[in-house]
Amino acid sequence: MTSVREQASIPGRGHLDVLCANGTTVVIRSGRIASLERSGSVPTGSNVIDGSGKFLMPGLWDMHVHFTLASDLAAPLMLATGVTGARDMGGDLAIVDWLRTRIQRNDVPGPRIWRPSPFVDGNKPGTPNRLVIVSAAEARRAVGLLQEHGVDFVKIHNGARPESYFALLAEAKRLGLRVTGHIPLEVDPMQAIDSGHYSPSSHLRIDASVRHNASASAP
Repeated sequence: MTSVREQASIPGRGHLDVLCANGTTVVIRSGRIASLERSGSVPTGSNVIDGSGKFLMPGLWDMHVHFTLASDLAAPLMLATGVTGARDMGGDLAIVDWLRTRIQRNDVPGPRIWRPSPFVDGNKPGTPNRLVIVSAAEARRAVGLLQEHGVDFVKIHNGARPESYFALLAEAKRLGLRVTGHIPLEVDPMQAIDSGHYSPSSHLRIDASVRHNASASAP
């Protein structure tokens, strides 16, 4: 249990869920805020952090990381700058799991890591960290394999063909896995989102969606 005392006041503008004023004690249990106390009392046995002259903020999330391409300093630097959670967006699963295990064992400081599969993609010879799908049957098998490996979500890339892609979305939904990442080049973005593509990455092809919607509404 941790208590942070003498939290500095924060001027509030608009809606605020929590405002910690001077003299507030924040009690944290199992990584979560348990209570905000104005009395200044500290539960027995607490590890007390003096927050005088400091401020308290929620941990930040970095929602697009590739730890496979990062140096060994990436995880500690993220934690040092307030990033306590990171969503890896594809790479070598063995490397990412190795880093996550080291963080969980406190061998190295770093954020909680939410990690996906290798990139699920169409055929791109010479491109690393790919799980290639060229048919609907392969897409369904790929999702089952990834579920067995305990991935947190499936990362799709833009080379998958529509037949494979939509089969992957359907199977992932059936097994309770989210699919995120690049929408394939041959797929309309709005159709992809309507079919269950979650959190498209920043490489979204809006032009295809605009063309599709314009043609659909034309007389």
